[in-house]
Amino acid sequence: MVMGDGMDTIINAVIAAVLGAGIISLIVILRFFVTVPVAAPKDSRMYTVITARGDAPELENAVKGLLWLIETAHLNCRVIIADSGLLPEGRRRAELLAGDSEFITLCGSDALADILTEKEP
Repeated sequence: MVMGDGMDTIINAVIAAVLGAGIISLIVILRFFVTVPVAAPKDSRMYTVITARGDAPELENAVKGLLWLIETAHLNCRVIIADSGLLPEGRRRAELLAGDSEFITLCGSDALADILTEKEP
């Protein structure tokens, strides 16, 4: 049985698509496993502080990115959202984010030093 040029083209396109999907999957998997976990040295804690101002439209994206790193064990820290002049909409957004996770603390900029120096519970 002889295949026409049209059938060869379709088979080649399918093979290329499968190989492309495989390569992309491999890159995604390697990227996940190559990322080195970050943790605080013994007897210390690590924090990520986000100073939020105005309506803070990108706050949710930043926090969700950090939470993904924390939940996948690539980052071992607490996230502090420091209110540095949030408007009501931004404050509401920050409160919702802080209420959704045990890893997030919302505070005023003036309380930041107290949080960073408090003893481990």
